[in-house]
Amino acid sequence: MRLLRFALPSVFLVALAVSACDSSKRPTVPKGIQELQGVVQPASLKVVRRGTHVLMQNGRETYFLESASVNLHDVEEHEVTLRGTFEANTDPTAAPVLIVQEIIKDELSVRAWSLPTLDISFDVPKNWDGSIVEDRALFTASGSSQVVLEVSATTLEAAPFQAFSDPNAEEEGRIMPVVIASKRALRVIDERTGSEQIFLDLGTTVSDPSKRVITFTFHPPITLDASQARETLLRLIKSISLGSKAKSSAASSRGGSLTGTGSTIQKEGAPCGGTAGVLCPSGYYCNVTDLQANVGRCKKL
Repeated sequence: MRLLRFALPSVFLVALAVSACDSSKRPTVPKGIQELQGVVQPASLKVVRRGTHVLMQNGRETYFLESASVNLHDVEEHEVTLRGTFEANTDPTAAPVLIVQEIIKDELSVRAWSLPTLDISFDVPKNWDGSIVEDRALFTASGSSQVVLEVSATTLEAAPFQAFSDPNAEEEGRIMPVVIASKRALRVIDERTGSEQIFLDLGTTVSDPSKRVITFTFHPPITLDASQARETLLRLIKSISLGSKAKSSAASSRGGSLTGTGSTIQKEGAPCGGTAGVLCPSGYYCNVTDLQANVGRCKKL
């Protein structure tokens, strides 16, 4: 009995030391409203850790992100300024979670343009000058005569959908399928010039067959490096709206503060696009997030 009485305090002291050690590893949770700037990237999902996204600062992961009021998927790979409050992570060794309440600044400011005759709208950088004549739109980089984006309509026969059946085209990375606004599309890369074309098939419901396919021809401005050019094209693709959605989106600018109601539908996020051109179910569209792999995640319309 005497040995047992002395053993118990020893176990208690060891447990106390381990507890103190674990406590020292826990990250500090900042108090009050915080504003942070960085690049938003999706985080891998884990049962024992909170955070749908992660904030990258100076090339390293700093904090996890969550939001019920802002759709963080819309600003993935963007450098933004976020406002919110911190909460401790469920994994005590993981970084705290910023509960994002508002995106107060997006470094890639844009404005909406609409082509009423094609019933489509999309976003382009604010420093691009645009002109629209009937079914055709041209955009030049500010202070330059170089056309960086041309939008026009064509027939299905004039688009390279038939050429995509050539297996060599996909293997060489010249023609790849994507899904945009729930419609099938092709991405065509000119490896010699770096230019890209997106062919968006509106389908058989179009009343005028000569306007069935909308073509976006993108010539990266010399002022943008490869990553910036990719981000510009990705942002444009993600912003494309058709039909009634095109009218409503064109009526408002997306260049300012981004707020809104985040989706809580559990079916969102299913992979789509890719080499198989996987479509989303009815009521969803493919939100392309990776132009290199031509894949995205299903998002509710």
